[in-house]
Amino acid sequence: MPTVRANIERDGSVIAKDVSVWLNEFTDGGLKSWNGSFTPPSPALLFEPGDECRLLLRDGRSGSFFVSRFEIRTGHASVVQFVGSGGLE
Repeated sequence: MPTVRANIERDGSVIAKDVSVWLNEFTDGGLKSWNGSFTPPSPALLFEPGDECRLLLRDGRSGSFFVSRFEIRTGHASVVQFVGSGGLE
């Protein structure tokens, strides 16, 4: 899964800048889909499954996603897993 740099937006505001995102883009039944994960840059930045956010890639593409899993790891970085909603354009 390739790594890209992106900003994360929630409720119209950028909540994380220049985050390293593992992004998987694929075609399923003729439809373009995407998913991935990232480590929040701050332990104070919390997510819940079902949260809707927006991914703003450095290459100008963007798309909405839903958090599918937020894993808090004691002594390690937390991980947000997400599923894209619609296209990544």
